[in-house]
Amino acid sequence: MAGLLATISIAAAQNPLEAAAGSLQEQMNTAGQQLQEKAVQHALEGNLTQEHIAQDLDAGKENLTEQLQQKAAEELKKQVSEQIKKQPGFEAALAILATLAAAVLIRRRN
Repeated sequence: MAGLLATISIAAAQNPLEAAAGSLQEQMNTAGQQLQEKAVQHALEGNLTQEHIAQDLDAGKENLTEQLQQKAAEELKKQVSEQIKKQPGFEAALAILATLAAAVLIRRRN
């Protein structure tokens, strides 16, 4: 159990956001380009308003936030997986822990 907690702590300490930073910069550049393209499109259509700009900015923000959260979760999972593979006997310890958890749940039902 202590080994599992240490493994998760080590993986969390290796900030998954930093690992995804390069990809994030590329996505931000793409989002900026898309906003410019939408602004030009709105201007050509004759409906470039603050409301349209705000809507486009909000949509871009939500998209980038979602992508960042997804990348961070993927990177954290990857790092935890790598740390788990380095722990000798982890799979056996996990099986024992699962068995104990099942036993506790069965006792609580009765």
